[in-house]
Amino acid sequence: MQLTYLCRNKNIYALLISVLLFLCTPSIALSNNLKTALAAFNNGELEKAQQIIDTVVSIDQGTHSAKDWYYRGVIYEQLMRTNITSDLSTDYFHEALNAYRKTLECGNKDPQYHRFAEIHLEEMWNYYINRSVQYYKMEYFEEAVEQLEIARKIHPEAKLMVLYSAIINHQMEAYDEALQGYTQYLKAHSQDAALYRILADLTIHHQRDVHKAQELLEAALHKYPWNYNLLEDYYELLANNHLLQKQQHDLENQLLEQPKNPINYYQLAHLHQKLNRYEEAIVYAKKALALAPSQPEVMLQTAILYYNFAAEVIHNALTLSEETFQQQKEAEVKKCHQVVEGAIKYLKKARKAHPKNIYILQQLRLLYKWLGNEKRAEIIARKMEAIPGGSELIEEMEEQESEVQKREEEALVEPSEEESDSARVRT
Repeated sequence: MQLTYLCRNKNIYALLISVLLFLCTPSIALSNNLKTALAAFNNGELEKAQQIIDTVVSIDQGTHSAKDWYYRGVIYEQLMRTNITSDLSTDYFHEALNAYRKTLECGNKDPQYHRFAEIHLEEMWNYYINRSVQYYKMEYFEEAVEQLEIARKIHPEAKLMVLYSAIINHQMEAYDEALQGYTQYLKAHSQDAALYRILADLTIHHQRDVHKAQELLEAALHKYPWNYNLLEDYYELLANNHLLQKQQHDLENQLLEQPKNPINYYQLAHLHQKLNRYEEAIVYAKKALALAPSQPEVMLQTAILYYNFAAEVIHNALTLSEETFQQQKEAEVKKCHQVVEGAIKYLKKARKAHPKNIYILQQLRLLYKWLGNEKRAEIIARKMEAIPGGSELIEEMEEQESEVQKREEEALVEPSEEESDSARVRT
């Protein structure tokens, strides 16, 4: 960030402060002592500037104007930045923070300096946030938390501070502190479904409280009933505790009371998918789609269900014995093609609602390759490459395909003409 660069380059920062000072001084007379302090500051004589400004502010504490406090804040802030690796930086920080707050208290008399002080407080806050981010990237998590705590003193009400601290504590495996931070942030500010998932996971694995985790996910689903990942976590928890059947019964009863509610169909579709009942899941998904055709999550769910169903049908056909496959060849191949074509149809629709979803493109490419449509598969591959991470995903897929082909070649036995035809169809 440009701000981070300016903060780290003390010479440029001092020059900018000097310009700011000269811009604001012509309209307001400065005392001789204050002029001397600013001259020392502009010459880089920070300790001299500190001594003079301390003298200015120490005389008759009750009569100081906004400009006295403001310039004291500027001088101490620069001392803080210049000595940031020293223990003195903390003292300089508190002096600068106090001076800027004193400036704000005089705001009605000197609104110009009031605004300048606000700007500097915001820049100090950003400075420590940036330092925290850099420590976090280097995995110095304790130092990152320390920088956040300093920033919190500037803006104790800043909601993201709580979240940042929770994330870093989570990385440090300080799970109790992370739970406390996430919970505090969630109660006060959050509109993010992902936070419920994080809290539920910590509650299960570190507090061993499955009931509380279930309550968290249910509260989240009440707010975000269409969230696919929330449903996935919720049904995983229910499955682990043998509660899926009860959930199915509850949803079916809700359907009797609210037959036009697409959410119940949507959640039942997800439940049947969890049980690998793809045909039943697709029936519910289509009903949800009919009731909520503009809901992008329903279209995505239907596409995923069709894809998973297609994968299951193809797998089942490939695992049939040769004799059984020959007996049912026509029906099996027809079923595979129907399901694959249905999956492609809904994946293409889902792609319109989620054009940057790389996994929709991945599934389309796989299905086109199964159909032997290399031209369409290549077009999809090019579209994947235009999305961050797409090239890596294609490379991974091609490596897997190459490995499968290699294993097939190693296991290849010269087939009869009839077997060759069967193998081509099944592949």
